[in-house]
Amino acid sequence: MVKAAKNSKTFIFQIIISQEMPIQGDLYKWNEESVNAIAEKAGVYAFFDEKKNLIYIGEATNLRERFQGYWRTNFSKDPCKKATKSYRREFTELHKDREKELLEEYKRNNDGKLPKCNDILA
Repeated sequence: MVKAAKNSKTFIFQIIISQEMPIQGDLYKWNEESVNAIAEKAGVYAFFDEKKNLIYIGEATNLRERFQGYWRTNFSKDPCKKATKSYRREFTELHKDREKELLEEYKRNNDGKLPKCNDILA
């Protein structure tokens, strides 16, 4: 949801965030410490590049396990994700449904396009 703001620059920024970052909450730096601190829970996640562009939306039954696998292999099975510099995550048992919802939301807000690393998989 976008709230009205006194400053038009703030308002525009809030609109951009709601379109580009479908998972709300903290933005974590992609590093070993943050990867190892993630709870072993099901959820969804979004990866961002250096410019904070959303590049991938995914889901996992165990976020820590998935992220540790990415960290150990440096995304060797998926070179597109090597651009990851930060991420957001959301814990939910309904991770598959939530991923689908997030991808549909992204497509609605981006002329039917998927994030670039999801698009490669489609």
